[in-house]
Amino acid sequence: MKKKLNLILVLAVISLGFYTSCTPEATEIDPPTITVTSPTSDTTTVKMGDAVEFNITLTSENGLVSLTPVSNVAGVEFSKESFSFSSTASETVSLTATVTNAVPVGTVIEVIFTVTDAEKSANAKKYIVVGETPLSAAKDFTWIREGGVPATGLDIFGLSFTKTIGSVEDGFFARIEVASNGATKFVELESTAWITITTAEALKTAIDAATAITDGKWSKISASKSATYDYVLGVIYQDVYYMIHITNGKVESVTAGTKVTINGQYKN
Repeated sequence: MKKKLNLILVLAVISLGFYTSCTPEATEIDPPTITVTSPTSDTTTVKMGDAVEFNITLTSENGLVSLTPVSNVAGVEFSKESFSFSSTASETVSLTATVTNAVPVGTVIEVIFTVTDAEKSANAKKYIVVGETPLSAAKDFTWIREGGVPATGLDIFGLSFTKTIGSVEDGFFARIEVASNGATKFVELESTAWITITTAEALKTAIDAATAITDGKWSKISASKSATYDYVLGVIYQDVYYMIHITNGKVESVTAGTKVTINGQYKN
């Protein structure tokens, strides 16, 4: 009887092993893949207001569902907040991330792209560094006033030159009056500012901190004799910050009376 029980037990163990070996193993499900093909660098440096275009390739064995970009700081605007897919095996998409003026210079922005399929998700990261904005190259300007006609060339700055103060007959050199004519702020900066201020952010800081010219009227250039100058003015006009370097004034007699020509350069 004992031998019979042992035989039954052995057969049961063999049978169990047979059924166990026939059970299929669970298949590991791979997550979707995501590759940012452009820009290739992990970090991109931009100026405020610039946009970065991202090109992204996605694949999945389980059917793509969505792609979502997210920034870790406020002030970054995506051209598309999310993409939806209809269980496709592969997709190539493009979107831009615009860094608005709300993001301070020096900020490191982390952008995370998350892709999901019917089973899993995956992500990729890129970084955007907000750098300073160089001022434009110096551009020449010329202001000309002939006789009593208002001077030309000042409109771009929201300024005007329509008046001369005093006369030689009064015993002193007459001076031109440059006045605000639409500019929201008009200041005089140190002459060294022309060299030392090299970025839009530094110019904004300097003009914002400077005391506005009294009554918006500035008169340090002679309307009676030619001369060289080294004056630097700052202006905000239509939300643009300008730095104006006045270097030369030429005064001559013409048929219409006196012609005053003022030359210099500006940056913004």
